[in-house]
Amino acid sequence: MQSAGANEENNRLLDSIAAASRESVASMSDIVWAINPERDSVLDMIQRMRQFAEETLSEKAIRLKFNAPEESAQLKLSMDTRRELFLIFKESVNNAVKYAYCSRVEADFRVASGEIFLEINDDGRGFDASGESHGNGLTNMKSRAEKLNGKFEIVSEIGKGTTMKVRIPQI
Repeated sequence: MQSAGANEENNRLLDSIAAASRESVASMSDIVWAINPERDSVLDMIQRMRQFAEETLSEKAIRLKFNAPEESAQLKLSMDTRRELFLIFKESVNNAVKYAYCSRVEADFRVASGEIFLEINDDGRGFDASGESHGNGLTNMKSRAEKLNGKFEIVSEIGKGTTMKVRIPQI
């Protein structure tokens, strides 16, 4: 209340604190969800991913197509698999929002032949995937996939969008 007439610097600091608080609450929610043994099915994972993507992408008017077959919905996932896969998904969606300048994101999640496949594509501006990355996002996604004995691949071309692929053994 005291900052109602305060300067722009104070307002910027308050906005920064509010954003950090929201991020902390969201992170805690993700952790609680990931360790909850009642949320161990593929269906729970799909619902959590879809909810996150819809909320995040709709803020920027980005269309979402989410493909996830129902036949594997009752399969169970380990806590580590849920956590790491969901964090890879979040990072990929956030990258599409922040950097791709896209109008559409398509997510494919499936389980087949004892493996989990996740692919996310956007129709954005793309980037040179062979170049050096200046952030931690791509490195973190690759590390998370490897932690699950999986494979991570990023395919991007300037002007043609980006596709992120993860393949992990079903755990």
